[in-house]
Amino acid sequence: MSPAHISQVSWEGWGLLFYITAILSLVIDGLGCWLCGQALKSIRQPAEVLADSDMAQV
Repeated sequence: MSPAHISQVSWEGWGLLFYITAILSLVIDGLGCWLCGQALKSIRQPAEVLADSDMAQV
């Protein structure tokens, strides 16, 4: 394991700040992945878009 791994950093000095930023990074990255998944699920398929445009022209 790397000396910069969260489990290898001591609590002295910058250790607490390192731990807090690692946890916040995990939370923010997780929220970003969830948001991206929601955005991808909301994209309409090209066939649906073409069908809607054909119906609008009628």
